[in-house]
Amino acid sequence: MNRIRTALAAALIVATLPAAARAQRTLDVREVRDGVHVVIAPPDGSMLIVRGRNGVFLVDALSPELAERADSVVRAVAGQPARWVVNTHYHADHMGANGRFAAAGARLIAHRAVPALAARDTTIAALQWDLEPADPASIPDSLVDASIRIELGTETASVHPLTKAHTGGDLVVKLERANVLHAGDIVEFGAYPFVDWWAGGSFDGTLAAVDHILSLSDEDTIIIPGHGPPLGRRDVRRYRAMLEQIGARVRQAIRTGESLDDL
Repeated sequence: MNRIRTALAAALIVATLPAAARAQRTLDVREVRDGVHVVIAPPDGSMLIVRGRNGVFLVDALSPELAERADSVVRAVAGQPARWVVNTHYHADHMGANGRFAAAGARLIAHRAVPALAARDTTIAALQWDLEPADPASIPDSLVDASIRIELGTETASVHPLTKAHTGGDLVVKLERANVLHAGDIVEFGAYPFVDWWAGGSFDGTLAAVDHILSLSDEDTIIIPGHGPPLGRRDVRRYRAMLEQIGARVRQAIRTGESLDDL
């Protein structure tokens, strides 16, 4: 159990890095399809930039400390400020720069559960993680509880809400023409899954959400995980198999009365 806690704490280290150190981190900008870029800024979330005829569309917005640099990258890549920002969930490393984009005119879009989750002041002692309330300027006000489509001119973005998955309110976004899907932290490839059950997430909901992502994809889909480089559908199938294996082992341990430390 201690090793699992250590792994989760390491995954959340972005919350404890000094602001100056976080702001100086390298941003890895990659073009994954024509007019579609991803910004990878570990340990922050990955930001997707889409240059559409109707405006610039973003999925996720990095942390508050990276707001100025994120905005500069968007303008350099797309030639104009963002018109839409879709947040996959409420964690600060995915929506912390929202206020910067909103001040330049962007519409902030998220799951209906996000405002209440983002406004909370929560301490998770097991992970040594303090969640401070989000800056009110960064909290989205265009809220989604059913699938929507956003027409970008040269592209269509379909936005799909998922409840009780990584958190109590997640979104995944599919670029229909480019065949690129942003999975948010529902997919944490190469790491233990992090289920934020303090905010309404669940293991079974995460597994169902991964199935939904697979149903939206094919073998040519580029899948952007919440953190790290792009993946393929085969990677996500492997991730799902890992989730199933973890679930089976935990259920077996419960049935046999195995202690948590032994598990």
